[in-house]
Order: sequence, then C-alpha cells, then structure tokens
Amino acid sequence: MPQAISLPSQPLRRSKDPRVRPEELSRLAGLFAAKLKAGLSVGQALYALSVESKNPRLMAACKGVKAGVDTGRSLGEALRDYPDVFDQISMALLDAGEKSNRLPIELQRLSAYLGTTAKIARGLSGATTRPLIGFGAGLLIVLAVLAGAAPTLQQFSRGLPENAWPVAAHLVVHVSSAARTILPVVLALVVLAFVGFRRLTRGENGLRWREGILLQAPIIGSLWRAKAVADFARTTGILAAAGIPVLDAMERAAMTADTLAVRGAVMLVVDRLNKGR
Repeated sequence: MPQAISLPSQPLRRSKDPRVRPEELSRLAGLFAAKLKAGLSVGQALYALSVESKNPRLMAACKGVKAGVDTGRSLGEALRDYPDVFDQISMALLDAGEKSNRLPIELQRLSAYLGTTAKIARGLSGATTRPLIGFGAGLLIVLAVLAGAAPTLQQFSRGLPENAWPVAAHLVVHVSSAARTILPVVLALVVLAFVGFRRLTRGENGLRWREGILLQAPIIGSLWRAKAVADFARTTGILAAAGIPVLDAMERAAMTADTLAVRGAVMLVVDRLNKGR
C-alpha cells in the first residue's frame, strides 16, 4: 500500500502578498507582452512597467527584476527573488517562454490565466459567502432597530389600556424588549465565533477541517469541488502547453492549488507515476 506524501504545512497560494491582486498581475503580464511585441527589450519593458505601475509592490518588483536581467541573469532567475509577488506558475511560464523564444506568447497566456482564475474565484466566493454575510448583517440590523425602539415602545404602551392593544402591538413590544436583552449576547457570540473560526482554520489541520466542511456542504460543496478540479486542469494545461513536462506541470499545479485535498491526491498520483505505474 503506497505511503502518503508529506505536504508543506502552508499552501502555496497564487497571491501570497495581499497587496498584489491577481487582476494586477494579469494586467502586468498583458502590458509586458504588448511592449515586447512593440520591439522593446526585456529590460526596457520592465523599466516601462515599473514607471507605469501604480502598485508600490509591483513597481519595486519590476525594478528589481530589471536590475537582475541587466546583470546577465535570466528572467526566470530574476523573478525568483520575489516569491511573494510572482508565484510558481508565473515563474515557470516565463522561464519556459524565455528559453523557447516565445516570451510574448507565454505572457499573454499568463495574463489570460490569471484573469480567468481571479474572475472565477471572485464569482464563486461572492455567490457562496455574500448571501450568508447579507443575511447575518440584516438580522443584526433588525435586532439593533428593535432594541433601540424598545424604550419608546414601552413608554408609549404605558399610556394605553392593555386590553385595547391589538395582537400585533403586543408582539412588537415583547419582541423589542427581548431584542434589547439578547443583542449584547448575540454580538458577543458573533465575535467569539469569528475569532474561534480563525483560530481553528490555522495551519494544515485547520485547513483540512475547513475544507472538509466546505466540500461536503450541499450545493456549495459541489461548486467548490468543481472549481478545485477546474483550477488544477487549467493550470496543468497551460504549463504543458508551454513545453513543461506533464508530470512536472501536474506537480507545480498541485503545489499552487488552494485545496489541500487536490494537492494531496495529485501528489500521490505523481508519486505513483514516477514509480512506473
């Protein structure tokens, strides 16, 4: 029975620096390709990108990569100095494009890949989390309004004979009083739940626990599983199209996957293939 392959304790995400968004990297790659097609050298294109970039992190990275290229290093080697900005997929594609003299083509592929991946992730996250956040926020707002109106309603109700109240008035007064009582408790529970969830999902075990719940959830789970498989297939395909060996492409795609289940399964398959299966 094959042994499980040990995985890094932290996943290698596509954008490890929160100040650099995938959309910005997609735009950078597209502009880089356009400048090379216009006749600029790699160093000239990087200098132009550093001047035009509005993101300080990308500006500094472009200047640093240009300095490395000017000293005779390859583009792929210079990119490795900035792992927080350029992930393994970007490095592999640009390194392969430079060696095969197809750098503009690989830059366009990278731009399309990053743009598509970011769009899918943003749409799926919005479709699954925004309704829950909106429902929770709406419920808190309703409780806050009822709690704030409770003193006024109670004062108003004292001036009327209780037997003359309609049923709806009784209900509103009692609900507002209850909301005033439980609102602090609800707010405290929300804060504790948020802090507890953040602590539970730290590290590899926490990520596995979160993914286990997310992937097994009805409807939402099937969407996230489909996204994980599609991300892996798209990443492997774009790396293989750049001339990277299939097993190497699969391994790189697995190591940049956000889902630990996909990473573990693919790495086990790669291990079996390397052993001759």
